[in-house]
Amino acid sequence: MFDIPIEKIKSETIDFPLRYKNIIKKKKSEEETTESILFSKVVFNHTSREFKLYSQVVVKPNLDELSPNEFNLWRGFNATIVPMPKESESLQLMLSYIREVLANNNQILFEYIMKWLACLVKYPSVPIKSALVIVGKQGIGKNTLTDFLSEFIIGHHVVCQVTGVEPIVQQFNKIVQGKRLYVINEMCSSSDSFRSNFNKLKEHITDYKIKIEPKGYEA
Repeated sequence: MFDIPIEKIKSETIDFPLRYKNIIKKKKSEEETTESILFSKVVFNHTSREFKLYSQVVVKPNLDELSPNEFNLWRGFNATIVPMPKESESLQLMLSYIREVLANNNQILFEYIMKWLACLVKYPSVPIKSALVIVGKQGIGKNTLTDFLSEFIIGHHVVCQVTGVEPIVQQFNKIVQGKRLYVINEMCSSSDSFRSNFNKLKEHITDYKIKIEPKGYEA
């Protein structure tokens, strides 16, 4: 109904008309003409319940934790849970890749990766508190698993794929808003670069809440 970024909407009625006094709403009248109306005038003179104002933008997969004044950006995963035998042929190729390539036929490591993936999708509101690091030569398929997850399981809309850690740990970090999985290619070029960003990256792995600061808006 209104073409305005949700991040800009505030609940304070004193500053609202001043902040949005130049924003207009266009509509078609009965004569099929278009008229311009001050947005703030529409809001404060409106008596119906066609729209709702929110004071906070959040990402909460658990809807039970959602407050009435919070706008939830969580869209869910692509895949849905269906009954499937453990030995399903459709999954054997990917399971073999995880076991033979990523885990190098190490059963303990294979089980750890599978539990990590299970936590990723079963408890989307809970931080896993650990990260998988895949090291190998260029062109061996290190992104095979994350590409599979992005395309068929969780969806590209909840995956942040970047080159280098800087886009994630920089001040303006809207790129990670609403993301469940980070895929960081070329993690760092030197040990000094990794150490300087370690504490900033750690909060994305272990913390339940992360402050999002879009460029040009308040965090």
